[in-house]
Amino acid sequence: MKHSGMDRHVRLEYKHRTANGTSSADATRAEFFSAVRCDLLRRVHSLYRMDFELFEYDPEPFFKLCDKARREKGEKVMS
Repeated sequence: MKHSGMDRHVRLEYKHRTANGTSSADATRAEFFSAVRCDLLRRVHSLYRMDFELFEYDPEPFFKLCDKARREKGEKVMS
């Protein structure tokens, strides 16, 4: 929205938030993305990089979930 200038005309509202600012979707997301292999997640991001940029999605939280799961398993994590 920012890149196109449309943020001046349209305001998107976040929904499904709890009183403390988190959502049940956060826990679900953590559960599912911690099960995804990091190399696969990076390949998907590479394939859909333009979509991530267009919709201003930040892939880092997903990479952190993947990396956290690998650390918990005692695997090495890319920096």
